[in-house]
Amino acid sequence: MIAIIACLLAVIVTIPGRIQVSHAEEIMESKGSFFSLPLEEWEQKAIRNIICTMAEKNLLQLGLEKKTLKKKGKKINHVHPLRFVDYIFSDPHLKKCMQQIKKSSFKWNGFVRGFSGRMMEEAVKDNLRPYIPEFSEHLAVNQENLKIYIDNKDWEGLLKYLLTNP
Repeated sequence: MIAIIACLLAVIVTIPGRIQVSHAEEIMESKGSFFSLPLEEWEQKAIRNIICTMAEKNLLQLGLEKKTLKKKGKKINHVHPLRFVDYIFSDPHLKKCMQQIKKSSFKWNGFVRGFSGRMMEEAVKDNLRPYIPEFSEHLAVNQENLKIYIDNKDWEGLLKYLLTNP
């Protein structure tokens, strides 16, 4: 059955914004690859908007935008949480925004709560560890340290660790 699926996948046409695949072997090899986790351009824009808004707005302004932010958050909730934070911490501006968010316990706790929920969903499915090697390489962080945070389900510690790395 897997061979049939691989053969069918080998005839995929290029979709704008996606990597072109022309051989079944490449598709099978990419299964489990961190960068095969989808992150569309519109999702990137939504993440950027949410993080920048959280960082730049005061609590009153955030209260006024709460409904809009929640709606955007629901639209991107399906994004794998490691792919989500990889996008944030690989962008210097978004990383600075995260440092601003961290300064407000109200903002930080809300962010950590949402992130922790998604990480737990993926942890229950054992869908985090396979991505650690490429995730750590892309962000230039220590793979063993990541494993400790993930194994201990210390999601806030993971975020703080990512914040403290250059």
